[in-house]
Amino acid sequence: MFVFIIALIAGFITPYLDGPVARPVAKLLSPLFAVEESEHRLISFMVALLGTGLLTRVFNSGTPFWIAIGLVLGYFALRIVAGAKAMMDKRGS
Repeated sequence: MFVFIIALIAGFITPYLDGPVARPVAKLLSPLFAVEESEHRLISFMVALLGTGLLTRVFNSGTPFWIAIGLVLGYFALRIVAGAKAMMDKRGS
């Protein structure tokens, strides 16, 4: 369960990793192959996934299923909350 929470947090902070993490990684990879601007978010997500995987090994807990679910729910958390709020507002009026 602990790693699921870490995965939620990692998914949530993925957009904030674009500048400090994804751009330097893309610059490092640029001599090998071209990294397009639209792929920076994917690099951020992969770094968050890698970090979560490392923490899974350090704490010796979690399964790939819960890591994947946590990352996806964390990544789309704001959209999920906004959608749920819109549904509740629609239902209440």
